[in-house]
Amino acid sequence: MTDGASEQIKCAKCKKSRVDVSMPNLQILAKEALNKFWTGESNWSDFSRWVVALPRGTLETKFQDWLDDLRSCDDDINAELEALDMGWSNEKISLIAAGKARPTEEELYAGEFTFSNIDFDVLVWVPLKSGEMVVGWAAIREWGCGKEHEYELIAVSESEDEVTKRVNEAFIYDGSP
Repeated sequence: MTDGASEQIKCAKCKKSRVDVSMPNLQILAKEALNKFWTGESNWSDFSRWVVALPRGTLETKFQDWLDDLRSCDDDINAELEALDMGWSNEKISLIAAGKARPTEEELYAGEFTFSNIDFDVLVWVPLKSGEMVVGWAAIREWGCGKEHEYELIAVSESEDEVTKRVNEAFIYDGSP
């Protein structure tokens, strides 16, 4: 299937192709799913597959900002880095303190380097259905505080694996590569 307005499908018995004009466009289904989040008809807890995530680059930026602030006011940067208890060797800590090395985003995430002012996003894999049949998948991002939530369509595809691939390119979360 494609996400076109009509779909080529094969008959299960005779294996002949025919056009099924009743098959909705995946983009339309995804926008309808997204609209349900905006109106409150759906939320992440309605679905079995969701993760708490951060856009790639968030932790690296926050860490670098923190380190720059630390450099401007503290003589013992090594001690501050050691206090993070990230499992880094003394050599790596010295290189980071000197600005000759940077931790990877994966290291920061695995070491649970977080700040109270970082808002994590929720990513939801939403099955797109035509009738009772799942014809595709959408990934929807939810973020914000309190009742001020925002929603965004991240990826749409016939394949759940393709949606996951696109999510992994843009976000980091437990279980992401």
